[in-house]
Amino acid sequence: MDMKDLPQLTEQTIGAKKIFTHAIEYDGKKSDMSIAWYFRATSKDLQFGVKFKPKPHSGWHDNEDYIEDVWVEELEPILECGSSITGFYAPPCPGICTLVWDNSNCKWLSRTIRYHVMVSEGESESDEEISTNGIEETLKKRI
Repeated sequence: MDMKDLPQLTEQTIGAKKIFTHAIEYDGKKSDMSIAWYFRATSKDLQFGVKFKPKPHSGWHDNEDYIEDVWVEELEPILECGSSITGFYAPPCPGICTLVWDNSNCKWLSRTIRYHVMVSEGESESDEEISTNGIEETLKKRI
């Protein structure tokens, strides 16, 4: 694979007792949105999870503050230092999907993550690679 095909990883340092989040907004204009992520962490002391907050619409509260985030992937500890973590989520309705890296259990040390988030909207030939069955293999090929 050519280096130009590799996605650029964003590096983020998370301080001791801190949380880092990456939010992706879904407006519902495209019917088939999916979010895929890939990351590596320098320590297994971190926890990772994904939450989703639906946007208000017919049948929901008028004020967005009354709608609570729903954990679609509960915070779980990263089991291996330096291992590659991949995942996939397809929002069921318009809202905000938030990836959460939690370093609040560590009292003294910062942690570094390198991550990449891909968003696929609608169905097209290029989106065929991003599926629940193939996301891990596709991301590993790209990274």
